[in-house]
Amino acid sequence: MEATDACLLRKSDFTALLEKTPKLALKLLEINAQRMADTENQTRFLMMERVETRLSAYLLSLSLLSGGAADLEIPMKMKDLSAYLGTTPETLSRKLHLLEETNLISRKGKKIHIADRDGLKQMAEG
Repeated sequence: MEATDACLLRKSDFTALLEKTPKLALKLLEINAQRMADTENQTRFLMMERVETRLSAYLLSLSLLSGGAADLEIPMKMKDLSAYLGTTPETLSRKLHLLEETNLISRKGKKIHIADRDGLKQMAEG
């Protein structure tokens, strides 16, 4: 056990703060919208039957977020990515290897190079 400080913020105080600082309100809306978009993307991935389809779609979306770049770095740990894609780390590793064997990507750890964007798109479409 250790000493802890707690803070209480009443709804009325929070509402007054948002009315007084519109930039804060806009930032909170932006954060909420991003979380909703992330949840929608994850739901879309989980609806895809095959893991390699989900993985390909994820890599393509990551590329789009990077301005269409072919060279990417996965922004999370592999165990977190496997959970995000609804699979196990072992299956994720096998599917990354499959994408490498079919010359769609090359990789070194978390660094991925998209070698065949059209092929990856076909894989993402199932």
